[in-house]
Amino acid sequence: HYLNVQVDTGSGMVDMGTTQFKTVPYALNAANVSGLEQLDEGNGLGWRLKGRDPNNFGNLGLGAIDFSYSSVPSSTLGATGNYSTTFGYDNTASGGASLSSGYSSQATGEYSTAMGYNTEATDFAATALGLGTSAIGYASTSLGHQTTASGDYSTAIGYYSEASADSATAMGNGSHATASGATAMGHYTEATANYATAMGYFTEATASSATATGFYTNATGQNSVAMNYYTTALGENSVAMGESTAANGQNSTAMGYTTIASGFTSMASGHNTLSSGNYATTFGVNIKAESYNDLAIGSFNVGGGSYNSWIGTDPLFEIGNGLSESNRKNALTVLKNGNVGIGKSSGINGRLEVASASGLTSPQLYLHETTTGYTRLNFSNTNRSDFWAIGAYIGTSSSSDKFNIYNSAVGDIMSIQGNGNVLVGGSVVHSSDRRLKKDIADISYGLNEILQLQPKEYNWKNKKQTAKSLGLIAQDVQPIISNIVHQNDDELKTLSVSYTELIPVLIKAIQEQQDIIAKQDLKIKELTAESNQKDTALQSFDQRLKQVEALVGTNP
Repeated sequence: HYLNVQVDTGSGMVDMGTTQFKTVPYALNAANVSGLEQLDEGNGLGWRLKGRDPNNFGNLGLGAIDFSYSSVPSSTLGATGNYSTTFGYDNTASGGASLSSGYSSQATGEYSTAMGYNTEATDFAATALGLGTSAIGYASTSLGHQTTASGDYSTAIGYYSEASADSATAMGNGSHATASGATAMGHYTEATANYATAMGYFTEATASSATATGFYTNATGQNSVAMNYYTTALGENSVAMGESTAANGQNSTAMGYTTIASGFTSMASGHNTLSSGNYATTFGVNIKAESYNDLAIGSFNVGGGSYNSWIGTDPLFEIGNGLSESNRKNALTVLKNGNVGIGKSSGINGRLEVASASGLTSPQLYLHETTTGYTRLNFSNTNRSDFWAIGAYIGTSSSSDKFNIYNSAVGDIMSIQGNGNVLVGGSVVHSSDRRLKKDIADISYGLNEILQLQPKEYNWKNKKQTAKSLGLIAQDVQPIISNIVHQNDDELKTLSVSYTELIPVLIKAIQEQQDIIAKQDLKIKELTAESNQKDTALQSFDQRLKQVEALVGTNP
């Protein structure tokens, strides 16, 4: 096998000779190769192509092989380093065991390599390949067009890329890795802090161990990560991903679209969400978690609260169901004190408060029994195992419906039946303490009004009855005793009679009637006494008459 070397000088090809390959090309057998001559220019034996003007080269290095061409006087061009090799035009291989080739390339560092056009490898084991590349650092590598690897162990590849710090790597177009261990890859990426990584298009990683990837991303917090599209990771250990997201708080995470996580260890996800409270989390659309340790989901929630303190009346969990910025509201709110609001976000009373408009088919609370039994709501405490229960039963007909109040120690206390009847297992007691009342006066109704009432028997239109009901007609009662007639808030404005309030009128009527009876009794007593007196007088007169008759009879 043979190697034929020809150099294009610009005016034609120049045959540099033919060399036979053996164990080590050029070195072991160079003395027998056609086209090379052995020279000693003060450094020991080396080889240069025959016919070259020695004034255009520096002194050959020991064991050096020079295949290059130089057209101008020079004391530095050529293979001047011991065991160096050079090919091409106006090249320099001055470092020990260095290699240069191409045009105006310089391999000046030991074991360095410079290839291409106007390349330079100036430090130990440096490599520069391409056009205008520079490998300046120890064991550095520069490849491509106008790339520079100036840091030790650095690598620059591509177009105008620069790796200027130890162990730095720059690849692509206009990328810069300017700090130790930094990596910049892509189009105009910047990795300017130790161990930072910037990849993609106009990305920047400016803090230690930060990573920026994608399109116009910026990782400025230590150990932060910014990826995808126009994202910013400002906080230490923060992560921003998606589009136009910002992770500003330490240990924060922002993902999705236009989300911001500014609280310590916060997370924002979804669309246009904000997590400004420490340890706060958002999921959804236009959601904000402003309270410490708050979790908010849904859309357009209320938010609010202290960002860094645990306050009992601040939200812990929110489900937003608002429609706009001006119409923010919560479907569900759990406060840090454990209170839960449905339809209410603040000032929640009790463990559960439900706030909403309601109707027969849209109540605030709806309980549904999945079998044919009772629907129940139970109450208990720690005193004993007994409990109270409210139960509702829907039967096969309205007459069998029931609404019960139950005590586990006693049984049913009260039952309201579907036909309107109320069964009570004890007395019905009304509050009547004088201390609870004001404007106290005697009632004006009495016996006269009671005598005007017209008791009726009737059937209810919406009930099936086996016997007629007894009672009064509200319209008949209203002009007589208006106080006990009440108008209901229904569509028909129906009237009701308070039979309980009729009792005092009945009492007053009985009192008036009793007064009449008492007066009549007194009159009867007076008449009886008068009659008795007359009877006594008559008896006395009769007795006297009998005595007279007796006297007359004995004395004719």
